[in-house]
Parts: sequence; C-alpha cells; structure tokens
Amino acid sequence: MLGKGSLTDRVESNSKTRFLVSAERDPQFPILEAQSELDWADRKVYNPSVFVFNGTIHMFFRAIGKRDNMSRLGHAVSSDGINFSVDPQPFLESEGPSEPIGVEDPRFTVMDDPFTLDQKQYNIVGTVTGPKAWTSKIKLIAISDDLSSISARYDMLPGWDMNKTEDNRDLWNTPKGRPIIYPGFDPAQWNEELFGGWAKAAGIFPIKINGQYWALWGEYKIRAAMSKDLMHWEVIDEPVLSQRKGKFDQAYLEMGPPPIDTQYGWLVFYNGINSLEQEGRIYGVGWAMLDKNDPTKVIDRSDTAILLPETEDEMVGEIDIALINGKTVHKLTPEEFAQNKDKIPMAVFCNGAIKRSDSNYSLYYGAGDKRIKRAVVKLSSI
Repeated sequence: MLGKGSLTDRVESNSKTRFLVSAERDPQFPILEAQSELDWADRKVYNPSVFVFNGTIHMFFRAIGKRDNMSRLGHAVSSDGINFSVDPQPFLESEGPSEPIGVEDPRFTVMDDPFTLDQKQYNIVGTVTGPKAWTSKIKLIAISDDLSSISARYDMLPGWDMNKTEDNRDLWNTPKGRPIIYPGFDPAQWNEELFGGWAKAAGIFPIKINGQYWALWGEYKIRAAMSKDLMHWEVIDEPVLSQRKGKFDQAYLEMGPPPIDTQYGWLVFYNGINSLEQEGRIYGVGWAMLDKNDPTKVIDRSDTAILLPETEDEMVGEIDIALINGKTVHKLTPEEFAQNKDKIPMAVFCNGAIKRSDSNYSLYYGAGDKRIKRAVVKLSSI
C-alpha cells in the first residue's frame, strides 16, 4: 500500500537544536581489500554493513571475483573494528534467475527485541539489493544470533516502482521516473516488461516506533515505510529527503546505514551525488537528524558532505556504473582507462556504521568501489 503525498521534503522540525558533524579518515587504512586467495573476492570488496553483536564486530561486505564477476556477500569479524578476519566461504550468493548478477550493498540491523520470521526467532534483520538490468529489488532477510540460520528472502516492496505516474516523477530521471544509469540513454530503448519495477537500499530502525517497524529506503529520494510484521510494508509517498539544487546531493541520494538511535534523535548517514553529468560526478556522504518519535520529520541536515573523495584510491577505482563507450570500467584496456580517467566518477559510499557513543561513530565505506576504509565521525549539538 502506498501513502499519499507530494514530492517535497517533509517540513523541518521547529526545534532550534542544530548539529556539527565531522569525519576524519582512519590513518590505518584500508580496513579490507580484495582477497587474492579467494576467487569470489579477488577483484574487489566494498560497501559493507557493520554491526556489533555479543561483543564481536561483524562486517558483511560486497565482493566480486575475477572468475565470474558475480556479486556476493562475504563475512568478516573483528575485536577492534580495524583488523578483520575473513570467512573463506561466501555468506550469501545469488538465488538464481531472480538475481542474475548476485546480491549487493547489505544493510543489517540488530533489533532491540527478538522477532519472528519463517516461524523462527531472529535478532538480526536486514536487506540486500538484487539488481538486474534496469531493475532492482530490495530483498529482506533475517539472520540468527549465531549466524547459522538465514531466512528466506522476501521482496520487501513488491508494489513499488519509481515508474509510477506522470505527476509523481523524481527529478533528473528518464521516462516515467526511471533513473539515468549512464549518460546518453535513449528513451526509445525503454521496455516496460524487460525493465520491470525498481526499489533499492533499505535500512531498518532497531526499535519499533509507535508500535510499528520503520525503514528508510530508496535512491534519488529517501522515503519512509512502516510495517507491523516486517513482511508487509506501507510506503509514505512523500520523501523524507530529496535532492537539493546547488549542493553535494543535487542529483541523487541513496540511503546509507540503518538509522542510529541517539539522545538527539535518529542519525541518518546517506550518499549523495553532485551531478549526473558524466564528467565531474562525485559521490559524497551526508547526514540528517530525524525526530525521535516521527522519523519523517527532519530536525537538521548537512549542507555539505562530511566525506568526499580525496585520496587516489577514492578518486580512481572501479565504479560499477561508469560506462565508457558502452564498457564498464573493469572491461577497459589500460590504454582506454588512462584516456578516460577524467570521465570516471569519484566515490566514497557508505552503508555501514557503528555507534561508539552519542558523540562518536565509526563509518565504514567503499572507496572507489574497490576497497573498504573507515572514518571516525564526531557529533555535537550547537
């Protein structure tokens, strides 16, 4: 079921509290790189979900291997958040035709209270994205506390498609709200049956709010959804966060890690792109603070990105959506790569964070869609 609303952002709270948020890269980097001895993770590892459970830091990361370029999830553990031990076996793989290029970008939440799914009790719930050509689906799954049991994968928002109605289009998109994946796409190529629905990137809140489960999700715009059972979700159509002209997120937003509970409200990290022009496209990380009891209400939001590509491995990597003459970056010859370096997007992308205290967080991010790094984030009210 879809809620009613316009495409404008939620009206900001009247609260006078504002926040200062800064990020500093960890000097010990990268946290994790491609695993040369594992053929499913020997090309790149990136975009991790990170959480603490029973005193252990767990990282679920996206991995791609040279043998088939299939996207899988790997699992690693750590006691200090810096040195991780990687399980030699993939944690999650493609289910088959419904996930032809694998699964990507996990976002897992440790719930304050156990919940039931598949008639089993779980403590950890999350989402992955199952991408296809011009189609993307949010798959909801649960994990047992000992990580030995994984639920079935459920289509979290089966009724949602960015291609909805003529008067409800997202900005900077091609026909009927479809996102531009690469410049120069010919609308005449559009095929409704082939491209199907589109929903992506969901982070589930760790507690119920007003008796319901909540999630923030989406790309281009970030929306909220509610559920009584984690299985059936109602989308609030009016976006919580939208693109803003002239800012680091003027072209695109994508949900980051699951929302984090703080004394001030819900801290949300998200990803933004400054421009959809091929040259100069930059992914950065921003933040928003949402009302504790109404997560559709924005208390404060970053005007500038707290993290932008600065180091060489963030400015030149293997960005998945970079298409040069119809080829993805990893298919370019060294000569083609050198000739087109200025056209390849620069990226830091975050979907993993750990709360150390109300004023200190560890932000784990993909650098250049190639490796995993960490930044220390500090939050204060002003």
